[in-house]
Amino acid sequence: MKSPRYLDRLYWACLAITWVWFAGGALWAHFSTDDTNNLFTYWTLGWGGLVKANVLFFSPVVRPMGGVLYHALYSLFGLAILPYRVVCLALIVINAALVYFATREITREHWLAAAVTALASVHPSLWLIYYSNGTLFDVLCYGFVMATVLAYARGWHAAWVVVLFAAALNSKEMAVTLPVALAVLPRPRWRVMAGLGAMSVAFAMGKAMSPLATVAAYHPVYSVARFMETSRSLLGHVFLTQFSDAAVVLLYAAMAVHVLVTRSRLRAFAFVMAVAGFAPLNFITPREPFVVYLPLCGWALYVVSAVRLHPRVIAVVALVAVMVLMVTMKGRQQDVIGSQAPLWRLVESMRAVPLRPEPASCVLLTGDPFYPDWDTYFLAKLHYGDRSVRVDVMSPKGDARGDECATHEYRVVVEEGRARLP
Repeated sequence: MKSPRYLDRLYWACLAITWVWFAGGALWAHFSTDDTNNLFTYWTLGWGGLVKANVLFFSPVVRPMGGVLYHALYSLFGLAILPYRVVCLALIVINAALVYFATREITREHWLAAAVTALASVHPSLWLIYYSNGTLFDVLCYGFVMATVLAYARGWHAAWVVVLFAAALNSKEMAVTLPVALAVLPRPRWRVMAGLGAMSVAFAMGKAMSPLATVAAYHPVYSVARFMETSRSLLGHVFLTQFSDAAVVLLYAAMAVHVLVTRSRLRAFAFVMAVAGFAPLNFITPREPFVVYLPLCGWALYVVSAVRLHPRVIAVVALVAVMVLMVTMKGRQQDVIGSQAPLWRLVESMRAVPLRPEPASCVLLTGDPFYPDWDTYFLAKLHYGDRSVRVDVMSPKGDARGDECATHEYRVVVEEGRARLP
């Protein structure tokens, strides 16, 4: 029987109010140090390099789909922060709609899809998803993965599925295990699956040669100890409690047995989305809580499908649980905005300095507040926005680093984190 329309409206209104109450302040978040690195990297690569990297999804270029959005926002708005925040939050809302439609397509049940949407879209571990542009890659990956699932389940032409999956891979490495999950859905499309599987293999081989593979935090350690360490961490982020090694093994074993005994393809899909979704993270250094954004959808679907209650009751329980959790966990976001403040002070003060360097000139900034990191250099290059303008930044020890100019036509002093002319 179809639900009264007012119940739908009340449900979504309560969920929206909860999300806005927790995440609405993200509209006034600032740039992070990740942003300066990302913006500079993709600005240096340029539109030609970004288009090529997205077509050749297996190339070593790191997350070029995120690069397209970063570079587009920078090209249009420079270092004005508000458009970045509006776009990021809009994408998160679109993702919630995509997970609803994808889940409804798979479950054929409106209220189960609503419950999954609530549990997967509003979660205390996702505070960095809401409050940091640096998680843009996760947001894009989530959206394109859900769009791929929806296109696959609805029987769209294989070309659409391939394009959407390539976009998901180009957004973040988390998408690489999706073909395994799609293979257990009812009515598998084996030719499409073979194509997606080949794409995953080619992608993994290409990214093994990417700059990210040389970073220590992303260097995999294939051991049982590392697997258990990351599993405890990731499950703790999902369920907001500590896990022991025994609890990890028991949970995974119980879920696997449950799937085999019930022979439910829906639960099998949810199980693979949840557990295989952790796979790209299971052998690298444990990450921050926001990395569970994509696997959280699988966990939510598994929990919802396993509960033996009326779908509408499940949806209400999920909504109430989310509302209670968000009320008790509110407050962490202020720490995020506080950590972004030093960089934002420098951004605002540089924008206020009346200096427009001539092409091919060189600028020296003294008093680098972010030494030994390169954020001041990245920020200055982006602020001037001319690839021919060279920048050196002087460290507290007095040595300049950057483009290593022989002479400096301009000088900017940075004191107490703020830029000014000497």
